[in-house]
Amino acid sequence: MINDVTEKILRSKVPDHIVEAFVCGFQDVLQVTAERFLVPRFWWRMMKWLNIGGEKRLKDGLAAVENFTTFVIEQSKRERDTNRRDLLARFLNLPEVFPASEDGTLQSDVCGDEQEGKSISDSFLRDILLSFILAGRDAVVSGVIFCLWLLCLHPRVDENVLGELRGIIEDRKFSNYEDVGDVDKMGTFTYEEVRKMNYLHAVLSESMRVYPPVPANLKFAAEDVTLPDGIKVFKGTQVAYNAFAMGRAARIWGTYCLEFQPERWLNEHGVFEPAKSFKYPVFQAGPRICLGKDLAFIEMKLLVASLIWNFEFALHPRLSYGVNMLMVNGLLVTVKRRLR
Repeated sequence: MINDVTEKILRSKVPDHIVEAFVCGFQDVLQVTAERFLVPRFWWRMMKWLNIGGEKRLKDGLAAVENFTTFVIEQSKRERDTNRRDLLARFLNLPEVFPASEDGTLQSDVCGDEQEGKSISDSFLRDILLSFILAGRDAVVSGVIFCLWLLCLHPRVDENVLGELRGIIEDRKFSNYEDVGDVDKMGTFTYEEVRKMNYLHAVLSESMRVYPPVPANLKFAAEDVTLPDGIKVFKGTQVAYNAFAMGRAARIWGTYCLEFQPERWLNEHGVFEPAKSFKYPVFQAGPRICLGKDLAFIEMKLLVASLIWNFEFALHPRLSYGVNMLMVNGLLVTVKRRLR
């Protein structure tokens, strides 16, 4: 996700002032949107009508986001014939894979939507772009930050992660890996090695159980439905769930729900076993489950493994609760290179 977006931005040569305005505006949009849930509806609607306070920041932020996404999409369209392989280029080429009808709509359900005939409009491309930026920036960053924090608070777990990485490095000596020296020096790992990191996968899952990147979420019922417990939900009803509270509920995770125990994710052979998505809705569940879940885990495992292999961390965080759970003023750490 991050690599696709970064590659696209660099190749498109987005002007610095557009990028800077987007970064600030995007953060304002997220923050003000979260604040809307903390005040009465009439209050933010009045501020919106008067164009003052947070609602003015939201309006200005949306304008900056619109300017950025429009520039990137138009630039991508101009470069469609340059063999680009990033995410946005792939969506732009969908009509070539799924022929369009005379009215310009697609003949196949390319996006998993139940309704057919969806065209790849600029609005849809904008939603895709922003979704991956949001997931690739704040969600992955949040997952990595809280994982590092918990590793600092639990030296035993940190040592177990380091032990797993040592085993992977040792295995290189008995493999046909050609660049052992370079990779060992850089502290990076291959895709196959990342897949072997069962304990680190458990650590990240446990970290996001107690500190989910998106602590709360909500949906609107598209039609009347009856929940498994018999509760009737009517069309248009807002239904919210709190992943932060669910991850700390004893009736879901047992007596030791407040303890950081990565081992709960491992079977007797030390192999990672995922929980059911409705029990662990960090990446949502059902038809709307996060499409980038596997990629997010690869990114987080690769980054955390590289950091833990090369450095020791000590930190003192302050939490910030919003659309994403982050840390105030970032993560302040003391970094010391490991001696071998």
